[in-house]
Amino acid sequence: MRTPAPDRTEELLKRHLDAAQQALIDARPRLLIAPAQEDGLFTATLEFEKQRKAPSHTHLHTWPITLHPDTAKPVEARSAPMDLGRLSFEALTSFIAFEIEATEDDRKATRRFVLNLPTEGMPEGRREKILRWILKDPSQVLRLLLLLLADSPEEGIEALLQGRRDAQGSNGLTAWGERQIFESLIRALDRGPQRLDQVASLVADLEADPDAKGLLPEGFHDIWAPIWEARKRLKGEKGTAAA
Repeated sequence: MRTPAPDRTEELLKRHLDAAQQALIDARPRLLIAPAQEDGLFTATLEFEKQRKAPSHTHLHTWPITLHPDTAKPVEARSAPMDLGRLSFEALTSFIAFEIEATEDDRKATRRFVLNLPTEGMPEGRREKILRWILKDPSQVLRLLLLLLADSPEEGIEALLQGRRDAQGSNGLTAWGERQIFESLIRALDRGPQRLDQVASLVADLEADPDAKGLLPEGFHDIWAPIWEARKRLKGEKGTAAA
């Protein structure tokens, strides 16, 4: 049986997407937040520390993940600051979504991913208030946990933006959600244990807020506790080795 010939156009499209994503990361984007003239609104400005190389055959759009993708704005080839629009306090976020569109031989391919950008100018107390606004029920907490634990940006934005409403029961983990969380935590412990530190920070924030304690899905602690203990032991072993 003959092996199918590789699709050259598909390979080129993937190269274009990879190059555009890496060029964006290399430009070191960051976010500047400032009060707007309108009461209660803020300006969000995307800046680049380095000149961004815009690979040919690609177009880049961006939007804060708290807004609908229809609000996406094109990112010009130059690296001048760009205005992401006026945001309410609730819509402020350091998580910025990007979409790359690549073309080759009249064919197109797209890729979406999220970057957690360095941010200046966030108002005080914003983290706690935003958590309470965004994380209104355990299903949303579950999606955020999957975002923090994702192996790839594409996997993370899929969990966050697609909703996955069937992943959550009333207040506890369904079999689907329990399996997804367990597998994601185990992968993170093995491949990217620093991601568990982000989860621990989120868990601590939720547990410190009396109004948010019930947002962690029922049954989550049974899965989380032994994995977090393993992560702490791992950090301790590294610290001892370094000493």
